[in-house]
Amino acid sequence: MPTNELWDLETALESVDGYVDDLKELLKVWLQQTPELLQTMQTGIQSGDGQTVRRAAHTMRSSMDILGASRLSRITQDMQILTDEELTTRGAELLNELKQLAEALTPEIEAFIRSPTDTP
Repeated sequence: MPTNELWDLETALESVDGYVDDLKELLKVWLQQTPELLQTMQTGIQSGDGQTVRRAAHTMRSSMDILGASRLSRITQDMQILTDEELTTRGAELLNELKQLAEALTPEIEAFIRSPTDTP
């Protein structure tokens, strides 16, 4: 699977010292946690809880950095520095963009998980 605009396989493999099976396990966790984190951010935005939004964005950013998903990482970084006053406007915009990109990345991650282990 080549590098694309959503994630960088080479960076992701470097984060697990080249162990494809380890990366696949990490990606399974990403598939499980990402919807939960997005929902947490959504709830935080709706309730005006900036701390919750920033905490979830921080957690998600760590995953994005490991995957070499620079666009998603930048969005989560932007969400981490939102003020409470910006939550309902800028926060909602960033969250929508983040959801769209995560939705686009999910099938690629699923395809990589299903791919033969001997093919990085």
